[in-house]
Amino acid sequence: MLISLTMAKLSEHDAQAINQSGRLRMQAWNIASEVRSAPQIILNKQYISRYDETLADPALDQHLNDSPEGIAFQEISRRWNVEMKPALVAGTYDKYLSQADDFVQKIDQFVFQLQQRNEQKLDLLELAQAICLALTFLVLISITFLVKRNLLSPISQFMAAARSLSQGKIKQLDDFGDNELGGLAKAFNRMADRVTRSQNELERKVEEQTDSLRTANRALNFLFSASRWLNEQGPGKKVLEGLIEELRDIGKMPHLRLCLSTEKEPHNYDVISTDLKCNQRCNSCNAGGVEIPICEKGRKYGYVRALTDDELSQWQLQLLKSFADMLAATLKLNEQSIQKRQLGVMEERAVIARELHDSLAQSLSYLKIQVTRLKRQKDDPEICEAITGELQQGLNSAYRQLRELLTTFRLTVEETSLEKALEGSVYDLRKQTDIAIEIDYTLRFCPLSANETIHVLQIVREAVSNAVKHSRAKIIRVDCTRQQEKVKIEILDDGIGIPENCQKENHYGMTIMRERSDSLKASFKIGSQPNGGTRVSVAFVPEYIREDNG
Repeated sequence: MLISLTMAKLSEHDAQAINQSGRLRMQAWNIASEVRSAPQIILNKQYISRYDETLADPALDQHLNDSPEGIAFQEISRRWNVEMKPALVAGTYDKYLSQADDFVQKIDQFVFQLQQRNEQKLDLLELAQAICLALTFLVLISITFLVKRNLLSPISQFMAAARSLSQGKIKQLDDFGDNELGGLAKAFNRMADRVTRSQNELERKVEEQTDSLRTANRALNFLFSASRWLNEQGPGKKVLEGLIEELRDIGKMPHLRLCLSTEKEPHNYDVISTDLKCNQRCNSCNAGGVEIPICEKGRKYGYVRALTDDELSQWQLQLLKSFADMLAATLKLNEQSIQKRQLGVMEERAVIARELHDSLAQSLSYLKIQVTRLKRQKDDPEICEAITGELQQGLNSAYRQLRELLTTFRLTVEETSLEKALEGSVYDLRKQTDIAIEIDYTLRFCPLSANETIHVLQIVREAVSNAVKHSRAKIIRVDCTRQQEKVKIEILDDGIGIPENCQKENHYGMTIMRERSDSLKASFKIGSQPNGGTRVSVAFVPEYIREDNG
């Protein structure tokens, strides 16, 4: 476009120059024609001045240069001013006419040169346009190639990398040079590297956390299983050996050593070790490693030692400490259970001794006295017969008391509640009598301890048994109710009642019931009812309510 504008600018006066040169030729022919037809007219300066104006036209003046058409135009101007114009002014028309053909031919040559120059410009313009068009196509092809290579291809790679990144696959981009896309690709590659490192680091941390959780889960399962085994089977040597072996495997430790002592001999240890080199010389033990004490409320049961030269991690130390605490609690509970069993045995022995003292011991003492009397009165048959009768009665009473004591000692609360235990005990008594025995039990939501259940059961059994033997009743009723915080047990019958001085007749049974009531910290009352019959009443606060009240 610039070349076209330039060529148009250069050819701006070419048409006018051709037109004016044509006028020069036409005017030269007109002058020659006029000279031939009327020479006197030529003398008119109008034709000469008009020719001078045309010759001085600016469109023709631009050709006053060293170009061929400039030289030709200069030659035309010279001949007009030197030869043709002077001949007309001087009136020598023949001279003008003789030179007119040659002059016009010069003008024609000038016109032809102008035409050639104009055609050369047009050819040059066409060549320039063709070259520019070819260059335009080359530029378009180059731009298309460059755009495809430097823009579309990188963008396609960016899109592919973005899709891969969205799918979790990281793809590096090519180096696109030092341009904007190259800088963006480098930034993307750096980002991809950071994402890759972050992903690898995250996967590593996830793997570490997963392994840590897996280890923690195994440790928790081990502690749970160990607690269950210890509770079910007790802290026996075989159980502890198996636990130590499993603890070593879970804790990833070379060897473990478990050393347990008793309270009486705190420096003599029972050693359970996965290390076969242990010589069990505890006083001079220098095994080293990490030692975790097994303690419970100031009572040291021993220690568990990890035989390793490396420093244990936090979770390994925590595992050992948790095992040591669990084992200490189990050993503490085991000691308490043993002590409780021992106390129970001692208490049961005391109960047996008390029962024997209050029943058989006194009966046998009474029989011993009667035997002494019998020896002293062996010469008096009537007295001996009376003493023999008393001995027989005493032996029967002692035998009855022995059976009751055996029943008491054999009695255990095998049933799941006091109600069923009462039903079972009364069932045996119903078979021995025709008296109706009823039970009204409303303590289903009032749990009693085993000791309370035994005492209540024996009191009811003794009272019902006495009523069956002595009351001459038709109905015996056992009421088990709750009045606010107290449990009240009443045994009622519609018999003949009880005399005011019943101590001798029911000496052992009444004494035992009172002692059992005292053991329950209960109030004990026995007497006749206003409408006839006997009422035995026991009221006490259950152990679980006393504990809640502090």
